[in-house]
Amino acid sequence: MEIFPVEYLEMCEKAKELQEKWSPQEWHCYCEKGVWNNDKIQEVKGDLSDEEIDDLKTNYYWIPRSNRLYGMMGRQRDIIEGYEDFCERKKNRHPLIRDLEYAMHSICGKEWNEKERKWIRK
Repeated sequence: MEIFPVEYLEMCEKAKELQEKWSPQEWHCYCEKGVWNNDKIQEVKGDLSDEEIDDLKTNYYWIPRSNRLYGMMGRQRDIIEGYEDFCERKKNRHPLIRDLEYAMHSICGKEWNEKERKWIRK
């Protein structure tokens, strides 16, 4: 399984707007709320019942891979207007973190506040 930066795990859990859009599907990664540890990450295996989906959405947070973030934006990353400039400004960031920041910027109009450790409106 993929190893995610710990900061990415924290940012994913706190990205409430993206978490609300999560529809658990096979191969999606998730982790118990409040836990930012790669050893605790699990992956959806097979079809889920409505009860299992409710449990996941209530007790766990989704850890989207970049392709899922691009899908939520409705376009591929290479044609998203402004993506290249955004990446240049964030070139020292891990690619997953950069993609999550761009998705939250594009979808929700929010940016990550390092000092406060939360998403804020721009």
